[in-house]
Amino acid sequence: MDYKHNDIQNAALVIQNASASLYNVTLCVYGVSYEDFYNLNVKDVFKVSLSNVTDPNMYLNLGLPVLEPHKIAGAENDHFINLKGLIHYYFAARIPFLKRNAPSDHRVALSLKDGQLKELYKYAESGGAVNYNNLIADDFKTMYRDYKGKYPEPLIMTDWFRRFVYAGGGELALVNNRNLFLFGCFETMFPLYYSAMIEALLSVLA
Repeated sequence: MDYKHNDIQNAALVIQNASASLYNVTLCVYGVSYEDFYNLNVKDVFKVSLSNVTDPNMYLNLGLPVLEPHKIAGAENDHFINLKGLIHYYFAARIPFLKRNAPSDHRVALSLKDGQLKELYKYAESGGAVNYNNLIADDFKTMYRDYKGKYPEPLIMTDWFRRFVYAGGGELALVNNRNLFLFGCFETMFPLYYSAMIEALLSVLA
């Protein structure tokens, strides 16, 4: 059964929401760590947020207040808000490997056309996926070429996140326990979010 435009739009929304969710969780971790990061139960953050990556506000089930960049020291400038678009871009760039990640008998593997992978990426771009300051080396064209050439999917790398944080200057650029805590959480959470997002995409496109 062929996919319709509505199916691709719904899949694009999954990627957009997963990106927003990870952004909110990162903001949550950074905000709470400003007060007392040693008492933040990271396992709870992971468990709650990963239970539904398609809900950007899932982190609110942790009982924490709504956090906004301009209310968090070190994240109040315009720089930090660009993280959402970067996360979205990184996830979207790997769209070509969606068919590879699907079981051989799944509808995605059987019916999703290469042109629809490109369409899905276009929707992601229009939904806010942006490679801010070209911090991320990966791009859709390269991923698509590797996918067509039957190369393995590249490992999830988050070195760009460190560059992003340090580029913010001010408190964000300080080397301290708080930032190292943030790096550790993000680097652990990112591949978990990606895997959960793939599962959600396969469910929406089933």
